[in-house]
Amino acid sequence: DLTGQIIDSVSTDGMFDGIDALSTHLADSEEVRSCVASQWFTLGTGLTGGPDVGRALDRATSEFESQNGSFEALFLAVIGTRHFVERVDPDELMTVPPDVDAGTSPADAGTAPDAGTAPDAGPAPDMGVDPPRGVVIDERIDAFTGGACHHFVVRNPGDQNVEWSIVRVVAGTITNSWNLVRSGDTGSVTFRGEPWNRVARPGDRFEVGYCMSL
Repeated sequence: DLTGQIIDSVSTDGMFDGIDALSTHLADSEEVRSCVASQWFTLGTGLTGGPDVGRALDRATSEFESQNGSFEALFLAVIGTRHFVERVDPDELMTVPPDVDAGTSPADAGTAPDAGTAPDAGPAPDMGVDPPRGVVIDERIDAFTGGACHHFVVRNPGDQNVEWSIVRVVAGTITNSWNLVRSGDTGSVTFRGEPWNRVARPGDRFEVGYCMSL
């Protein structure tokens, strides 16, 4: 029996019969294509948040969509951004130079936005406990109808190894997570790294996160 069902997604729920049907179903999903574009953009640039990054990701996603999910188009869109060819201090989110068309740019293109300020996505959840001393954890929340995805960038700017953890009071139910292990799916949940990233070494920087339904 090769039948199955996708449940609890944002917009991709449905039945399928066989691998080919599953592949077609996923390929036709705008939610999946957006996720694929976001993951490849993050892998290609090492960046996950900030106004300028969001605009560049939107352009790459639009190109991916307009070319019917062509990975060649997506890769070309990613490597065509200045984020791919330039590297700066992770604490400095880059601004758009005057010669780059990115829609509406900040009035002062020479002033980088505060890297510690996440986009406004409604009331912030209770942190529970502070992160361990020695690491910096930045959060970005992508809210959608019926839930939200929480992205955390864990950084160790110090000179000592730190075993990190995050505690959140989850009002809904966690549906999936990445690059971490969790103590539960709702209520007070403790998140820790997987074996490969449980200890943040000096200079480490990686993204973890989870999505939840309300």
